[in-house]
Amino acid sequence: YGEYTGKINPCNYFLSIDKSDLNSDETLVLFRIPVKEPWKVFAWIPFGGWNECPDPVDMIAVCKYWYEKFGAFPAIIKSDILEMYVPEPVNNIETAFDVAKEQYGFCNDTVDQGTGTIKSLAETLVDSKIWYFWWD
Repeated sequence: YGEYTGKINPCNYFLSIDKSDLNSDETLVLFRIPVKEPWKVFAWIPFGGWNECPDPVDMIAVCKYWYEKFGAFPAIIKSDILEMYVPEPVNNIETAFDVAKEQYGFCNDTVDQGTGTIKSLAETLVDSKIWYFWWD
């Protein structure tokens, strides 16, 4: 699990939207998906099922669970990135550690190629309204 650094580092902006993207040739597409439950977007958008990225059925299950537990919902979906918005983020390190373990099971690249340890990931989750996932 690693060690805590003692630095709470919340993320409250979308990491996959860079201001430089606004001036690029990259296309931004907004979809209005006809679902009442936000986790069902993965039934409409072909996302997942490659490398370590969960397939759409597992995406639906995990996102439904996190929506019911934390109010988290998919906000940005790119070719290999998912960012979720959490209106009421976790506010203590103990809960964040439990969430970080779940997130590692869902997307190990977040730790293995990102924060380095599960406890470091937990420190980024306290008071964070954005959860970031990236599959290599």
